[in-house]
Amino acid sequence: MRFFAYGSNLDEVDLRAFAARRGMDPAVALPRPRGRAFLPDHVLRFHYLSPARGGGALDVVPSPGGLVPGGLFAGGPATGALLDAKEGVSAGRYERVPVVVLTESGRAMTATTYRVRAPREEHVPPTPAYGAICRRGYARFGLDPASLEAAEAGRDASAADGLFVYGTLRSAAGEARRLPGARRPARARGRLLDLGDYPGLVTGKGWVAGEVLRLRSRDHARQVFAELDPYEDFGGWNALPRSLYHRGIVRLEGGGIAWTYVLRRPVGRPLPSGDWMRRGAPKG
Repeated sequence: MRFFAYGSNLDEVDLRAFAARRGMDPAVALPRPRGRAFLPDHVLRFHYLSPARGGGALDVVPSPGGLVPGGLFAGGPATGALLDAKEGVSAGRYERVPVVVLTESGRAMTATTYRVRAPREEHVPPTPAYGAICRRGYARFGLDPASLEAAEAGRDASAADGLFVYGTLRSAAGEARRLPGARRPARARGRLLDLGDYPGLVTGKGWVAGEVLRLRSRDHARQVFAELDPYEDFGGWNALPRSLYHRGIVRLEGGGIAWTYVLRRPVGRPLPSGDWMRRGAPKG
């Protein structure tokens, strides 16, 4: 079973301490880390007063265009029992929910995470001790703490504030009018396939040429994705099998991540140049 963690469950010290208090064998119960992952269309918030923590505890809230950094774990029934107990599922504090998470390589996969059942409307600041646990977990996975720090201050933030385009939406292509706004040239990790009238980015080694459109705000991101999701034949996270693309993320050359649209089935002719604007250029 896969679990997505975004707060104190990222920190092994905190997990081990809880398992010890419950008399659980860490070798069996502790979740096994599988790397970084991101929860799309959500943001972090502190709007739950935790009796155990004495202050605010993290939650993930649906928000189109938001992106929550976290960690992906594997575990069995004992792991589920440990996390259920730690999150107070039987007491009605958090609940298990199925989600789709994204890896930096562009894959989308299902996982389980925990969400507050009865959040407050107002911001509930965390204690310094709980904030330190979360930051330690972020450091363990090499995650940028900017979105966590924004949530501590009562602000929504996303781990990605740009959209990488590589085909018909580029400045020199016919559909660029759909995306007004500031852009910059960029390259992203992956491979490019030629599907005839348009390309598709898939996971793999190499670099794909394109541009990054800056997403100025959460409202701007919502507007952009409301326009592009249907254009890219992405039907939403509950309709992945029926979608030609999904809205994923890519690692940019020089650092950072950006949203992009990932081809779900690797069909088409490879473009070794990785540049849709050079698809007709002679080899060599």
